Amino acid sequence: MNIGTLILRRRRIRAVLLIGGLIAILTGWLQSTVAPAAEGSRPNIVFILADDMGFGDVAAYNPDPGASGAPPSNRLQAETPNIDTLASQGMRFTNAHSPSAVCTPTRYGLLTGRHAYRSIRGLGVQSQYSDLFLQSGDGRTVADVLKSAGYTTGFIGKWHLGYHVYNSSGGLVTGAPSNQSIQPDWNQGLGEGPAARGFDFSFGHVTSTDFGPYKYFQNDEWVNTSSVWTTGQVEFGVDLMREGWRDPNWNPHTVTRNLRDRTIQYIADQALDTSQPFYLQFSLSAPHTPTAPHADFAGTTAGNYTDFVAELDDAVGAITGALQQHGLAENTLVIFAADNGAFEGYSKRAENNPTHEAAGYLQDSTGVVKEIRGQKFDTYEGGHRVPFIAKWGDGTPIGSTIQPGAITDEIINLQDFYRTAATLAGASLRPTEGVDSFSILPVLEGDGTDLELREATFSTSDAGAFSISSRDDQGVQWKLIYSRGAGRSNDTIVNANQANIQPHLSNLQLYNLAIDLGETTNLLTNGGVSSSELTKVLELHAMMYGYLASGNTVPQSVLGLYGDFNNDGAVDAADYTVWRNNLGTSFDLGGKGDEGGASAHIVDLADYDLWKSNYGATFGSFAAGVANVPEPSSTLLCLIGLAAISRHRLRRRSRASCSEGSVPVQRR
Repeated sequence: MNIGTLILRRRRIRAVLLIGGLIAILTGWLQSTVAPAAEGSRPNIVFILADDMGFGDVAAYNPDPGASGAPPSNRLQAETPNIDTLASQGMRFTNAHSPSAVCTPTRYGLLTGRHAYRSIRGLGVQSQYSDLFLQSGDGRTVADVLKSAGYTTGFIGKWHLGYHVYNSSGGLVTGAPSNQSIQPDWNQGLGEGPAARGFDFSFGHVTSTDFGPYKYFQNDEWVNTSSVWTTGQVEFGVDLMREGWRDPNWNPHTVTRNLRDRTIQYIADQALDTSQPFYLQFSLSAPHTPTAPHADFAGTTAGNYTDFVAELDDAVGAITGALQQHGLAENTLVIFAADNGAFEGYSKRAENNPTHEAAGYLQDSTGVVKEIRGQKFDTYEGGHRVPFIAKWGDGTPIGSTIQPGAITDEIINLQDFYRTAATLAGASLRPTEGVDSFSILPVLEGDGTDLELREATFSTSDAGAFSISSRDDQGVQWKLIYSRGAGRSNDTIVNANQANIQPHLSNLQLYNLAIDLGETTNLLTNGGVSSSELTKVLELHAMMYGYLASGNTVPQSVLGLYGDFNNDGAVDAADYTVWRNNLGTSFDLGGKGDEGGASAHIVDLADYDLWKSNYGATFGSFAAGVANVPEPSSTLLCLIGLAAISRHRLRRRSRASCSEGSVPVQRR
């Protein structure tokens, strides 16, 4: 069976999905244009994201000591009673994956529902001044989407998606934060941070706490405009902390405590006015290096690293406790997850806990416990299979939307949060949004039974090596890795975005995760590739190549038609009227006709071009049928120019003028 046949088969499957999409349109329940949820029924949403945390770091994920293959007790020493309570009162996922094995691309995917491979900046980890990995042109964030649906939005913690700093003249400062000769003017504020990406309130630090600048921000200002130079790990005696500028009162041992306390205050503030639901993203910097637990936790467990995990667990308990204290717990969806796997290079240092296996263990389909292979950075499961727990309700069977104590092996990706949140909020999404995101609400509202919402999930290593995982018709989960080794920079990496993969078989890895969760036996190096193994490789690659080449994982029937501004399942003259009447308006403020063109939030000429190129298309017939379509007049084109000048809803229309045949002139 060749790749063409497999892609054709996949297209036939998608054709079936298109029929389902047509039915969804006719019944008014298409995911991309969710019917608004009734006021009062929409939950608050709190997403808690740990940094570099493996299965072994959450006690609830530890296998039964009596299970076949279970490790000795000294291999799993994390104590997490608060996270464990969250799991017992909610649903625990055992097959959740991050889109990347490092933090910046994962955070991009979480906020946009798109894999960072598709981003303007591309894959990588933010480490330089004024290097933006999440740009306005990347489209609306989940915070933008929820704001458009009436939510108030907050961000607290580690950002790590890029930011702007400035010199005294207001110019951009670039370069390495570890270079002491580069000193931004902190009085100039913070640009392109959470406040510019949909968050009404934000407090935190811009990158990992082992990278400078070590400074707290609030909204678009630095909390302290003074700074001193630190030697990092030398000054504070921690395992990894680079040189850089810091707040005079910065201390790595108090970061988690400060973020925890600010989050508790945010929840208390929201309780004062419950007229709007709220979305809070709490992004911890623990247990990422530097391993720096607060003095209250130092020496309380078997090692410094697990002390840090215990402090993280305390922060989770403080947040759930605050929700309970203020009467918000019953109608708040709380999600706990990690951005990628644990970094065992530091968690197992002698001063931390050399015997603790942060990556953890899982039982395979035969009931045998297997150690998870790999860690942060890797294409192996230890790099991207992460803890994921969701609770919604008071923790009792009667008072909970999510069944307490449920466990599911549903394959999900952190990117799925985007469409899930939009569905809960009743927010409209455009066809360009959340292209790699599936709503997992049906799973959350179920009993843990696998619904196979996703055909597959894929992730990337720190060096950009792809891996894809999918279940076959018999329920067996297979995984294809596009590299030798762990997909690090010194490994041979195969380009996944190519049609013919067979010449590269010697550099690929194929695993049967149903019986080999530890990824110990690469089926492509067992003395020859059998026909069944080759077929499996080609099936997995057909999916992977299709996702990359098409620009989306979610079927087009779910995303919707480009140019179908009124969402009636056809691209026609009525959509032109919608576009014309909303020209220059902000999609976030209710404007229709924006598909994320030249300006990701404004109805502009690029959206007209999308409509025109798809004129005549309907569900079941995606071929464009451009005929005698309306053309925008010169006056409309002038208004487009005004929209480009203002970059917002045409608030400045009085400051510029348009007449037939004119071009916009900005008046200062």
